[in-house]
Amino acid sequence: MAIISYLHELFNEQKCNEYIHQLRWQDRQLQCPRCQSNKVKPWGNYLCFPGLKRYKCKGCNRTFNDKTNTALSGCKIPVKTVILSSFLLCLSSSSRRISRETGSHIRTSYHWCWYFRNAAIFYEIIRQLEGVVEADEIYQTAGNKGRCPTGKKELNHLPRKRGKKQPPGRGHYEKDSPAIIAYVSRNSYTVLIVVKDFTIETVQKSTDIAVKSGSIIYTDSAKSYKALTGYIHDCVNHSQKEYARGEVHENRSENCFSLLRPYLDVFRGIGKANLPGYTGFFQFMRNHCKLNAFEQSETILHAILNPDITDKVKNGDFVKQLDHFGLLQSVIN
Repeated sequence: MAIISYLHELFNEQKCNEYIHQLRWQDRQLQCPRCQSNKVKPWGNYLCFPGLKRYKCKGCNRTFNDKTNTALSGCKIPVKTVILSSFLLCLSSSSRRISRETGSHIRTSYHWCWYFRNAAIFYEIIRQLEGVVEADEIYQTAGNKGRCPTGKKELNHLPRKRGKKQPPGRGHYEKDSPAIIAYVSRNSYTVLIVVKDFTIETVQKSTDIAVKSGSIIYTDSAKSYKALTGYIHDCVNHSQKEYARGEVHENRSENCFSLLRPYLDVFRGIGKANLPGYTGFFQFMRNHCKLNAFEQSETILHAILNPDITDKVKNGDFVKQLDHFGLLQSVIN
């Protein structure tokens, strides 16, 4: 067997803990996470966590380390596994694939992947586009994967089949085919919004969330776009084979979907209640596409180590802020 297959075992735990120390305190002063006192001093080492620095606060007389009050606090898996998992997630790996590569349990991998997605969405929740913006929509097949209406998983049931087929006609949430609207600014930023349907009211609301009033929007000739108010709107007519008319086109938004669909296919079916979280993480990677996977992973880890947002990361509050249409209200079993 190739030695590279033991990549996660070749990581040095001490170097990883030193990296965590550098990443947490690189833009903030070393202080006690409980009383915010700057009067701290080194306080020994951990035998089971080599390289993890320990301190004692002279104000509250309590000890802490580099992981205290962060999402890593109380984490029993090695830091090297956490770092490698965040890197693999930025390479569009599924939680099951990450579980196999790192040797961790599938539930552990699943929960940490969602922690990383929440931390990444922290950078995207207040993004709003301006200037010239292109908009387009697709209908993503998404059912009730991992959920049941009774709140309890039943035994002796038939297995869920793969390859859920797209229903004919325009989709909506009840037909397990919610719409995804992509707003792509020509300044290279992207906002993706998952909506229950594609009515005039829904499109107006999602546009107000994603685009600043008074901006220029180019779309196709769908009636829901034509009814937009508060924006300078122009469109191309695809039914007459008009795909570009000077500066009026939506090629960037269509290109965004050509990348989004293969990304979602990796996960072998997505529940419609979890769809905003997946699209939000894809939005993060698109808006940080100038960074490589190592730099994207470091950006996510920096948010994971931010004690101000630790509870929101663990509770999924940032994903819920992306849910403007009540898609996440069903109970997770």
